[in-house]
Amino acid sequence: MIQTYELTEKEFQLSEKKYRDLFGSLPIGVYRTSIEGVILDANDVLVSILGFEHKDELLSYNVKQFSALKTKGNVGKIRLKRKG
Repeated sequence: MIQTYELTEKEFQLSEKKYRDLFGSLPIGVYRTSIEGVILDANDVLVSILGFEHKDELLSYNVKQFSALKTKGNVGKIRLKRKG
């Protein structure tokens, strides 16, 4: 038997708030993309790490425009192919 679970509007709003609070408070850069690589959301830490002033700037990129570079000590750096 397959059971479905429907969230009430209040439960959905609470769940969304918990997700947003967690996403925004993590001390590491986090992002969410579409299957095609379009950046749908990112936290402020990632925006700062990548050197953007505003999240909207980052959201105009596709993850395919980023490439990881190996450096000494296996610490990765990210290079961004800037538009224009």
